[in-house]
Amino acid sequence: MVATTKLQAQSLAAALAASNEVEHPRLSSLVDFVRQQLGPEHPLVQALLGGAAFHHAGLPVEVLEALEEAVKDDSLPFLTCTSTLTDGVNLPVRTVVLYDQSYQGQPEDSRLRGARLVNAMGRAGRAGRETEGWIVLVRAAAPSSQDFDDLNPDADELAVTSSLIVEDALVSVAALERSAREDTDAIFSAAGVAADFISFVWLMLATDETESPESFSADVEAIVGSTLMASQSLAARAVYEPLAEATKLAYLATEPTERRRWPRTGTSISTARWMDHLAFRLASEVDGSQDLGSPSVALSFLGPYLPTLLDLPEAPKWEFRVTPRGQDVSVGPADLVRSWMNGASLPDLAEQFLSAVEPPSWRLEQAVTAVTNHCEHYFAWTVGALVDLINLHLERLDSEERLCPELSGYIRYGVKDLRALRLMRSGFRSRRLANVLAESAPIEAESVDELRSWLAELSIGDWRNQFAATSSEVLDLVDFTRVRRRSLLRSLLEDGVARASLSWIELNPETSGSIALRSLDGETPPAPLVVYMDERAVAFVASGDHSDVQSILDTGFGLELNIESDELTIGLLSED
Repeated sequence: MVATTKLQAQSLAAALAASNEVEHPRLSSLVDFVRQQLGPEHPLVQALLGGAAFHHAGLPVEVLEALEEAVKDDSLPFLTCTSTLTDGVNLPVRTVVLYDQSYQGQPEDSRLRGARLVNAMGRAGRAGRETEGWIVLVRAAAPSSQDFDDLNPDADELAVTSSLIVEDALVSVAALERSAREDTDAIFSAAGVAADFISFVWLMLATDETESPESFSADVEAIVGSTLMASQSLAARAVYEPLAEATKLAYLATEPTERRRWPRTGTSISTARWMDHLAFRLASEVDGSQDLGSPSVALSFLGPYLPTLLDLPEAPKWEFRVTPRGQDVSVGPADLVRSWMNGASLPDLAEQFLSAVEPPSWRLEQAVTAVTNHCEHYFAWTVGALVDLINLHLERLDSEERLCPELSGYIRYGVKDLRALRLMRSGFRSRRLANVLAESAPIEAESVDELRSWLAELSIGDWRNQFAATSSEVLDLVDFTRVRRRSLLRSLLEDGVARASLSWIELNPETSGSIALRSLDGETPPAPLVVYMDERAVAFVASGDHSDVQSILDTGFGLELNIESDELTIGLLSED
């Protein structure tokens, strides 16, 4: 169900869940994962318990991906979302409900119209599984002929139009160009579409100069001509070419190494210039008295400047309220980022910084939004760019000191240990588990492969007992420890036999008798795979082979099992 706003998507999911009395056991692992990621009070957990979920930009990437997978494997019956999902992800669904409820002051480009509407409708019907899909249009009024016309947009409505030729953009660009005639630095105060255009021109100039320094011509006419705007409106092109020329003059007036490195920040040119100057000042203050290679020390060094980063035009809104429309709550960005990096859970962050907010679900929603928008995205990116600039200036100052180059990763994933960061970057979804494993691993287990080998030596029971691993975390560990570049199922089909390592429960067990292979009796899924001899558990399948052996069992093939030394040999049962 495609809604116009995040709040509508959440409200619709809650209503669907409240009206659904059917139990959904296949969602248990997803509920467990979301509860572990967001906390039990988050409204997404309550929605999932009723078989529904909502998907929008206020949720962590790992949660969004888990919801998408649940739709793909048919375990999640209902998903409400904003149009950002239908714009970017091709999910196989049978029915699309378009809940396009407009509101006062709504930007026209946020409406379900034209190409955005066609994208949403195109999700209905699962290719290769069904021959048709359903599209339902919901209106809070009696149906009209315009409603049906909206479902069949014409060529003009589907045309892609450059954002540079919108009237408001043309007016602001013309005004900025007039200012730039008197003051070249005026381009560094640009905002909105004008700032985006300036950054584009600057990037193209820097790219051309870097790739062909000897033949660099600063041909802004060609740069403007390469845009969609230039092909759609000669009048707009005439407005933008003087601004491009002003950008060229500012570019050529800037020191060559500076002008070429500014686009690397991925920000507007005005922000890049400010960050570069700040980076030089901070690099000049480094005196070697601190271990700036430590992520916690590096964060303390930059912490006083995080509020300033929030004042930049690229920054998402840093806002916390007692109620959705109530009084503001003051939260220091450096304090929140520090707690996040130290491993505080989202419920812990909500309690620590928003204890005055009621109900707890609203408190938790705001903490999730802050972490998603700022720690996982904005701060991770801008702090990473600032650290790169600082280290570049330290190198130019002949200093051997370096600010922690991986600081953006520690902020992004909410960890403080290098091993935990490596685990998160290798596909772990649970930062709690990554932090626990980093503290528990042997000193010599530094690399991802060494950590994988250490974990593969432990059983699923060990994971649960030693690390308090939840069901979703056990599934991640099973996938992580799986032997790479090998498939026991393929070996079984191609060679007629597959071999899995065993970990004995008994010493010197009797290995003759009736052999069976199944999940450990009475254990919570995902349970260890156990070899039973005459209904007596004698060995576990090694953790590194669990996933491959489970895939063989899932085929339903008749299997012939034998024990040879410390291996379980699996063959296909002959038809005889």
